[in-house]
Amino acid sequence: MENLIVKYYRGNYTREDLEKMKELFGREGFDAQLSDIMKMQWNLTDDDAIGDKERFDSVLKNIHSSIDIAEKKESAMRRFVIGFSKIAAILIIPIVAIFFFLQHNQSKSKLEAQNIISAPRGSVKQAVLPDGTKVWLNSGSSLAYKGSSFNDKIRKVTLTGEAYFEVTKNPSRPFVVRGNEVSVKVLGTKFDVRSYREDAKVNVTLMEGSVRLTDSQEVPSDLCTLKPDQQASLNKQSGKLVVKQVDASNANEWMRGNLLFDDEELDQIAHCIEREYNVTVKFKDEAIKHLRFYGKFKKTQPLDDILNIVVSKQNFHYTRKGNTIVFLSNQ
Repeated sequence: MENLIVKYYRGNYTREDLEKMKELFGREGFDAQLSDIMKMQWNLTDDDAIGDKERFDSVLKNIHSSIDIAEKKESAMRRFVIGFSKIAAILIIPIVAIFFFLQHNQSKSKLEAQNIISAPRGSVKQAVLPDGTKVWLNSGSSLAYKGSSFNDKIRKVTLTGEAYFEVTKNPSRPFVVRGNEVSVKVLGTKFDVRSYREDAKVNVTLMEGSVRLTDSQEVPSDLCTLKPDQQASLNKQSGKLVVKQVDASNANEWMRGNLLFDDEELDQIAHCIEREYNVTVKFKDEAIKHLRFYGKFKKTQPLDDILNIVVSKQNFHYTRKGNTIVFLSNQ
């Protein structure tokens, strides 16, 4: 232990030393041992090691000139300042070291506790969470959770994109999915959450069980409770929430390798195409964005085949150059 504290005193400690030092604090009898070692270091400390002697003398001389202190008091003053510096070195270095250790340890624990599951564009990712909950992530989506979250009273995950959940039942520990604008709270159920940042709406579709939606404020407010075959759709710009009856199985067609556009605006379809085919879609005419389309495709179909069908009965066309697609009005 003596060597460890001496390292702290001299400032040449390692990360492992920091961890050992943390363990020592609070141990019975440690205060007395620390005091003895500090006294020993006091006696071993070289006065000149506290600072540059010439620089110290110059500064002290200037101080004497300005306040007219007699030369005979210089040695007393110098002994006092050096003595004070010794105390500061002995007392502050370990405290500062522990402070930085705690800061580092706290940041490290936060990073270590964060788990992220991602599905790259054009792919679907399946995962099992620590509580046994099954998750399927759609293209361009990610799910984050803290490692300790599943030992807390509430099991919390954060979703960016779209995912289908089959939540393991645990009445004493509700399961919460935080999206961009809403949170979904369940006990054990099957549901789909579509919460891409670039989309105009957030959709939550329930297959089995029951879920409660809240907003994403620090103090959340209840929005609605869903029953099976219901879908809640929140307009992110207006804040308007609509709940309607649906065929819930359509919400996770993506899990079966399909692209289903159920009377969706072309702007929304464009975002889906970007994620699935890793392309960029642009509009020359803003009005085209609001045209609606219904269709179902296999993800394995060539993109140009899908685009040709989409524009075939509409008054617009598209051009493609590499990975950039542009929709233009026919007029």
